[in-house]
Amino acid sequence: MVGYRLQPGAIINEWELMQLLGTDHPDEVEVVDLVREFVTVDYIVEHALEGLSQTNSLVNEVAKQLGLSTRSLQRRMLSATGRSPVYWAQLARIRRAARMLCQNPGFSTAANESGFADQAHFNREFRRWLGVTPGMFLANNDMTGVIQHSGYDGVSTGEHISTKKPLGSVT
Repeated sequence: MVGYRLQPGAIINEWELMQLLGTDHPDEVEVVDLVREFVTVDYIVEHALEGLSQTNSLVNEVAKQLGLSTRSLQRRMLSATGRSPVYWAQLARIRRAARMLCQNPGFSTAANESGFADQAHFNREFRRWLGVTPGMFLANNDMTGVIQHSGYDGVSTGEHISTKKPLGSVT
């Protein structure tokens, strides 16, 4: 089993890709090249995600920058990603906050600099998004390690196609 992680809003022509792959088992490099060939990204969605990942960005401001109404941006994002613009803005904020927390500025500083109303709000959102309190997060090396990997939060992620094989895989 091989999985491919694409950037948010990526649209893949699955049917044509699967037809091309057929029953062959191409190597990993060939598959990644084929996936790239059959993936397109909506320019508006890509730029909206970039704008929403910026600190303190508001959906209506991003929509205005893109020449869309707020409602049009909401519909476009929901259609392309399955999530609302507010979801993407909140995800970017909590990932930035978690990365900041790993640099040990203190809970209240991380909360304030990440745009949360107060530390209680920060704690609630942290638990809602990551399933643990900020203190539990810092105590878990696996979680702090994962948050350092690329992901949607306004940090340049470079390559958007990655491959992961299941544990114990020999291929």
